[in-house]
Amino acid sequence: MVIQHNMQAQNGNRIFKKVNREKGRESERLGSGYRINRAADDAAGLSMSEKLRTQIRGLHKAEDNIQNGISLLQTADGALGEVTDIVQRMRELCVQGANDTYVEADREAIQKELYELSNCIDDILEYTEFNTMKILKLGEAYIDYKETVVGILPSNVTVSGNLQLAPFPALSTAVGVQYSFASIDFSSLQTAADVQTLIDTGFHTTCCTCDNKYNIRFVNNQSTPSMNVGRNPVFDVNISGITNGAGVVNAIVKSVNTNHYTRFMADPQNSSMLYIYDYRWGQTPDIAHNRGIVKPELIRTEAVIDDPANLQIQAGANAMQLIQMDLPTLSSAILGVDLLGVENNFIANNSLERVDMALEDLNGERSKIGALQNRLEYAYSYAENAEENQQAAESLLRDNNMAESMMKFVSADILSQVSQSMISQANQNSETVLSLLR
Repeated sequence: MVIQHNMQAQNGNRIFKKVNREKGRESERLGSGYRINRAADDAAGLSMSEKLRTQIRGLHKAEDNIQNGISLLQTADGALGEVTDIVQRMRELCVQGANDTYVEADREAIQKELYELSNCIDDILEYTEFNTMKILKLGEAYIDYKETVVGILPSNVTVSGNLQLAPFPALSTAVGVQYSFASIDFSSLQTAADVQTLIDTGFHTTCCTCDNKYNIRFVNNQSTPSMNVGRNPVFDVNISGITNGAGVVNAIVKSVNTNHYTRFMADPQNSSMLYIYDYRWGQTPDIAHNRGIVKPELIRTEAVIDDPANLQIQAGANAMQLIQMDLPTLSSAILGVDLLGVENNFIANNSLERVDMALEDLNGERSKIGALQNRLEYAYSYAENAEENQQAAESLLRDNNMAESMMKFVSADILSQVSQSMISQANQNSETVLSLLR
């Protein structure tokens, strides 16, 4: 029997502290719902859990990104749907205008509606925005125009006065404010065979103040693919059945209306001579910038986007997990419906061909947008599934088993009470020593 060291009390105290620590740990787990509340609880488990949390939170934000991308595509598709409806209306008007039961006043009314519909298309494409971005004009800054010479006038058709401003030599003073900068002489065409040498050739001209190339293409009443692209439109002139140069000039004057400053007329004293002029008084050709010129070349112009408009959707939790959305950059000019005409049956049918090509382009772009939207929806579904699975894995690592913790807490609480009793019992041994000293 010793009094310096009460080993029973010390042992009871050690056990009491241990079970109280266990009781406190289980109490913390019960209160937080987590098995791991600090790195000491499970160092490796904490590391893995935090990495899973990184993925979970990243995937959750990626889902928001994908939803925003889907909303953007829906906005673009809605706008293109409206444009498609307008182009369908244009097609109806071209079919209507191709009917020769309509007089000139009727066709002028149709022409006015076509003009307004073209402007409406540009308005829709210009003002369609998502989060202030003009989503159908993103690639506008990258548009370039590739020009290719696809036909040259026969050598016996001469272009003269090019780049030279001079009053019409054969016009009365009543139109003296009009000035010619070129003439084309078709007098060498004396037979139908001569005229047929013009097929698939042509020329182009510009006005004195801009470099838009107005192309005149000679065709033989057959359906020909349009080469009309925006600023360099092509006007088809049907020369089927024409037997001389005067007939060619007459067909040009009747068929071509640029809706601009450049005009065409026959020489009153020589019906085989075509004059090309800027109807404004005092305009001077700008040679350095190819303005106010005529060249015996038929130009095909193609719109080329050097850097297509695209947006990147961050569709994953990690770097470079991207989905690229290529969006079209469109206008009435790029679609080829900005200069439709119904002046006569031939022009109306040519316009009808261009409208059909525009509808084909629109349908193709909408199909791409629809396919991309489906891709994003599948990506969203995958992100949701991945987030759910990783959340389940993180839960197994970090979440607390409440039943097990409650069992451990109760056990620790009982052991704590037992330890207290043992300490009390051990302390009573000191009283035994005192009884010996009485």
